[in-house]
Amino acid sequence: MSALGRVNLPPALNPDLLDAHAAAAAEEKVREAARLWAQAADRWQ
Repeated sequence: MSALGRVNLPPALNPDLLDAHAAAAAEEKVREAARLWAQAADRWQ
């Protein structure tokens, strides 16, 4: 790993933080989708 990776970069420039942020954003989207599916299922019962 380059020395640049050890510097506190903004999330947009730091691959490690970017991956963590992308994972958190994806998880949030999955939770939102699950909530919407549950809401739709409740309406159709």
